[in-house]
Amino acid sequence: MALTRKEIDDRYKKKHPDRRKRIMKNNNLKNNYGITLEQYNVLVIKQNNKCAICGSDNRGKDLFVDHNHITGKIRGLLCSTCNFAIGLLKDDPILCDTVAAYLRKEREV
Repeated sequence: MALTRKEIDDRYKKKHPDRRKRIMKNNNLKNNYGITLEQYNVLVIKQNNKCAICGSDNRGKDLFVDHNHITGKIRGLLCSTCNFAIGLLKDDPILCDTVAAYLRKEREV
């Protein structure tokens, strides 16, 4: 009896888990940011595998690609915390400045 496409895929996934992860990561980077896995790895090396904002290594996990949502231009790689934070602040530098001023004011008291 012939194998179904799903059975073939499941066997491949089990036999080549690392290769499949690389292919999926590469496809995700191409589709979402227009870069290859090799280009992503160059960015990782340029940033010494550290977040562009806080310098964290993201606890050994992949760094997130941060990009301008209007232009699509990549700004750098961020840890999950910084990526989440600027997302909550709507990528708005004025709002970020307001938050920073608020935090500084609290320290002065």
